[in-house]
Amino acid sequence: MSYEVELSIHQEYLRFEVSGERSLEEAERLFRKIARESAARNVCKVLLVFNLRGRISTIDIHDLVSKYREFGLTAKHKIVVVDKNRKTASDQDFAVNVARNRGLNGASFANEAAALDWLFA
Repeated sequence: MSYEVELSIHQEYLRFEVSGERSLEEAERLFRKIARESAARNVCKVLLVFNLRGRISTIDIHDLVSKYREFGLTAKHKIVVVDKNRKTASDQDFAVNVARNRGLNGASFANEAAALDWLFA
């Protein structure tokens, strides 16, 4: 099943609202789309709002985040995640840790207000 992705374009950032069933393949497509949209609009700040069901394995999370260059993302990108499924908050924290260890600037928050504060700090 594919993700439903709603893109909102703001002056200084892109907001992606994503729903559906979590899958590695869909996550890879999503990050390629984020890189394309970011490049097309010359905007490197990204807010991801996940409303996803299910989980993917820790190994898949690690591998997904480790491929960020393949997707077209760089250290200039600043990506913040709001996961509405609090059962997967630890997965997001792990993904952020992997991303930071690879030179990406990322964070995860429980709500959009805190995420936007971080994005523009």
